[in-house]
Amino acid sequence: MPPSHRLELVNESPLAGQMVVYLEDPETADGFPLVWQSRDCGPGRSVRLDWNEDFGLTCGAAAKPGFAFSGGDIQPAGPGAESFLLVRSASGYSLKPAGAAGDSEYVPEEIAAGFVLSLKPGEQRRSLADLVRDQPPLPPARPGRFQVLVKPDIPDLAVALCLEGRPALLRPAKSGLSFPARPRYGLVFGSFEEGLVLDLDQVVLTTILDFPGGSLRAVFRRDCLWEVSPGG
Repeated sequence: MPPSHRLELVNESPLAGQMVVYLEDPETADGFPLVWQSRDCGPGRSVRLDWNEDFGLTCGAAAKPGFAFSGGDIQPAGPGAESFLLVRSASGYSLKPAGAAGDSEYVPEEIAAGFVLSLKPGEQRRSLADLVRDQPPLPPARPGRFQVLVKPDIPDLAVALCLEGRPALLRPAKSGLSFPARPRYGLVFGSFEEGLVLDLDQVVLTTILDFPGGSLRAVFRRDCLWEVSPGG
C-alpha cells in the first residue's frame, strides 16, 4: 500500500543544516512539539520522507525545551476518537485503552485517572475491567481527539503523541489532556536531533503545511524562505 503522506524537501539555500518535521495541535498551543524527523540536507541537496498516519501514545519523564524526551512502551491509537487510562503500578506509568480493559489485565495498586483500586482483605489483584465497571461512566472522547484521563495532575510526567513509533507532540500529564487525531505538520530548517523538545517561540526558519495527505514539495530557498507546492 502506498504511503498516505509523501514530502520532498529541497535545500536551495547556501546553508548547511537539517530538514526537521514536527507536529502541532490545530486546536491549542498547550505543550510542546518534538522533533519528529530530522534529515541532513546540505546546499543543493534534497531528501524524501514517506509515512502513514499510524498514531500511538507513550509516557515518560517531562522534558523542557532544548532537552530530549524519552518515552516507554507505545500504546497504539486508532484512526478516530479514543480514550485512554493512565495506569500507575510498581514499575511506573503506562497507558491502556479505556474501551479495551480485558479481564486478563491487572493493576496492583492504583490508576491515576481518578481511580483508586481498593483491594478487599485477602485479595491480591483485580482486573482493570472490574475497576472501570465500578466507576461512573467514562466521558467519551471528542470526535477527532485522543483523550487521556488524568486526575489529579501528575507533576514531572508527560504524555506524547507518537507517529510511526516516534514521539512527536508532548503534553504534561494533567486534567483535560488530549491529542489531535489529525495533527498539523510544520517544518524547520536548522540543527535539531530527533526527540528534542522544541519551543516554537525561539525557533526561526519555520513554515506550516496544509497537508491532510498526498504529496508535497517544500523548497528552502536562497532567501531562506519556504516555498511549498504539490508534489509530483
